[in-house]
Amino acid sequence: TLTSAMARGKEEWKVTTLRGAMLPPPFRRQTLSIDQKMLVLCHSDVGGEDSCDGKTSVDTLRVLDLSDMGAKIVWEEMRLQGKPPSMIEGYGMAVWESKQTILLAGGRNAEGAPTNDIWMLTLGGAMTGASTGSWRVLAEWPACIFSGTGFSERCNHSLTWRDGTSQFWIFGGRGADGTLLN
Repeated sequence: TLTSAMARGKEEWKVTTLRGAMLPPPFRRQTLSIDQKMLVLCHSDVGGEDSCDGKTSVDTLRVLDLSDMGAKIVWEEMRLQGKPPSMIEGYGMAVWESKQTILLAGGRNAEGAPTNDIWMLTLGGAMTGASTGSWRVLAEWPACIFSGTGFSERCNHSLTWRDGTSQFWIFGGRGADGTLLN
């Protein structure tokens, strides 16, 4: 039970048993949520960090529908179209909820260099029953979609969408020369 100034005193932790054999891999994954679904973006490396080559792109999306906690909850895998991001670690991700889209930015590529690449994973109808998402690379910070200037190459940063605005905020990370960024 949570107790704080914001808690109403009726909040509880709940343990849920998940069915199915499609659990996300234990390493190299990121989790987000849209509506009442948990989304887990994964690299397809097999066997965890000790045995993978560390160069597999983000190519798998697992979905857990939590809208009916009384029902049998199972993992589903969403097919992804298009070329997946080449960033292998240290990227920032955020949900662009009004568009049912995930934005993935920056990160370190397979050669170890930080990037300023921007990728969009459009889920659209996939979140309402269809089973395919679509990757799209944005060659630069597109002024036609986002306001403000782009960002420099970085990894290990945070990315968030500001509700009620047309803004993504990028915080911190390390630049190409290893310096800490604000």
